[in-house]
Parts: sequence; structure tokens; C-alpha cells
Amino acid sequence: MSFTKNDIGDATVDKNSEFGVNIRGIIEQQNVNGSEYDKLLTNGVAVRSHTGVTHQFHHKYAIADANILGSNPSVLTGSHNWSANAENNSDENTLIIHDATIANIYLQEFEKRWGELGSPNTIDKLSDVTIEVFPNPSLGKVSIVTESMIDIINIYDIEGKFVQSTTSNNFEIPSSGVYFIKITLDNGDYTIRKVIIQ
Repeated sequence: MSFTKNDIGDATVDKNSEFGVNIRGIIEQQNVNGSEYDKLLTNGVAVRSHTGVTHQFHHKYAIADANILGSNPSVLTGSHNWSANAENNSDENTLIIHDATIANIYLQEFEKRWGELGSPNTIDKLSDVTIEVFPNPSLGKVSIVTESMIDIINIYDIEGKFVQSTTSNNFEIPSSGVYFIKITLDNGDYTIRKVIIQ
């Protein structure tokens, strides 16, 4: 409902920039004083506003790795808003549940709410998205060609360490190696990954 904690916002942005991590979220109070909504959106986190929709979105939960086999699917839930007021002035509770079935149930609920606020999960749209990376192999300069609008491109080395970020379809990778790129389209609904060899 309310997300105003700067440290959690910063951690969310940092985590979202890691290779293989995709964060999505829904926030009710988009314009409340100190809201992290704009910062998350500006930094490539796929977040949707529930402001102005009938009935308040009063859920307070996070789901981790619900659909990743061999991980530790978890849910963080409770009465605790991600705000300084909840942290310092209220008597709140937080539960952390490590259970794949419960994580899946929460994920199904999230997907339903997510789809109500825009295009659903866009898995079907992936077949309609064409992204080409050339030249590949490259000598350093890389171009991305797509009909879709790109919001941000994050580049990672072979070990998954973040190298650089760009909003340009044309960029240069400073040293030779194998790189992964995570392309987030402007609608924030999904990401596409490609491999670049130079």
C-alpha cells in the first residue's frame, strides 16, 4: 500500500539490476509524500500504480522465487507497510514463510492483480517481439534493433556481475569476453536476454 522506505527502495533497484533478477510490484499510494514509486520506475523496476482504482490495494507482501525450481520459494507478508511510520510508530507484524505451495498461491493472486492494471503477463507477446543484436560476435561496438521501445539495457559479464547500463540502442563494451544483456522494454512488463561475444 505505502512504500516510502528509501533503503528498501535502493535495495530493490540494486537487486533488479542483477542478471537474472526481475522485480515487479504494485503500489497503491503512488503520490504519497516520499513514495518510492517514481524512483523504482525511473530505475527500470516494473512497477504499476493502483492509485485511483476502485477499492484500495491494501496488500503488503513480497514473493521470492515462487516459480524457480530448486530455489527457496518464500513469502514475506503481514501488516507492515514499507514505510518509516510502520517501522517506528506502529505495532506491526511480519511473517516470512518458506513454502513453495504458499508462494505459488500468492503468485497467482499477484498475477491476477497485475493483469488488472495493464496488459497481463505478456508471455504471449514475446513471440511478437523481435530484437536483434549485431554484430555478434562484436569488436566492441554493439547495436540493438527492435520495433519495441527499449527502456534500459543492463550488461553483465560471464559471471553475472553488472558491467554497465545504457538507454541507447548503440553502445560499446570495453573489453573482450562473453556478455549477457538484459533488455527491459518501455512497458516494463518483461525482459529479454541476449548473449554478446566479442
